[in-house]
Amino acid sequence: MKAKKFNKVYDIDNASKASYLKQGYDIYNDDGECIEHSPLSVVPYSEYDKVVKELEALKKAAAEKPVAKNKKDEYFYNTRESRSIIINNKNENRV
Repeated sequence: MKAKKFNKVYDIDNASKASYLKQGYDIYNDDGECIEHSPLSVVPYSEYDKVVKELEALKKAAAEKPVAKNKKDEYFYNTRESRSIIINNKNENRV
C-alpha cells in the first residue's frame, strides 16, 4: 500500500494505515487505485458548486424528458423529427 499527500508518497503496511489517514494522506493499493480517502480532505467550494449546478440541470432535463412506454416509443422519442413534433404540439396547446 501507499500513502499519498501532495507530492509525498510513502510505502506503508496495514498497521500504519489509520495513522496516515489521520494525518491527511489518501491510501492507494499497489495497482494505484485509491482505497480510502482521508477524512481531512476537502473539496474547493467552486468545484462543489459546479457539481451541484450540473446535477440540478441533469435532474431538470430528466424530469422534462417524456417516458417511453415501449421500444417503439423509445425510438420515437430519440429521433430528431419527434422532438420537433413534440415541441410544436406543446406550443399549439398553449395558444
